[in-house]
Amino acid sequence: SVPAVVSIKVLEIMHLLLLLLLKDICPIYRVWYAIYMNEQESKNIREINQACRVFFNLKSDDIIPEPPITFMSTRDEVDAVLSEKTEPWVRAITTRDGLFFVDEEHIEEITCHKKGNYWGVVHHEMSHWYFDHLTKTWSGIPTWLTEGLAEYMAGQKKNLPIPIKESVTTKYYNHADAEVYQWGKLMVSKLIED
Repeated sequence: SVPAVVSIKVLEIMHLLLLLLLKDICPIYRVWYAIYMNEQESKNIREINQACRVFFNLKSDDIIPEPPITFMSTRDEVDAVLSEKTEPWVRAITTRDGLFFVDEEHIEEITCHKKGNYWGVVHHEMSHWYFDHLTKTWSGIPTWLTEGLAEYMAGQKKNLPIPIKESVTTKYYNHADAEVYQWGKLMVSKLIED
């Protein structure tokens, strides 16, 4: 019989080959694997993965799969991932199938964001990936908690300098808008640091 590790590697190679074949047919399948990354990009991904493993106190034998990473260059590709029309502030998405990012060169063209803090966004989405795999829920967790934790881990957005209102936790239980990230980070910061 073939060892499990070998068969997993064979499956990964088959998956990569399929994605490589599909990339010319359907642009959303332009997956960014380590073989396509330059040295700095590979280093950034390794460091972000390690930071997530440390934050969640994962041991080397705790198996969380590395996510496939897909870069998108049009709003139609972003909309296709969620199967709905998305707001211009949406620039990255985490699903059970992997991480999806508007590529850095198209950020200003198809989103309302400026270039900058790109690796913070990657860290934010990687945080979602680890949290979702650890909790095995993929839904039902309050939006303020998942977004706040990802913001906290990635060191994004400054905290709002105003007290938390009870209504914030109910407003952002299953709702997302641009403010959920700031409110969520403020609440998660209080939970972790206070």
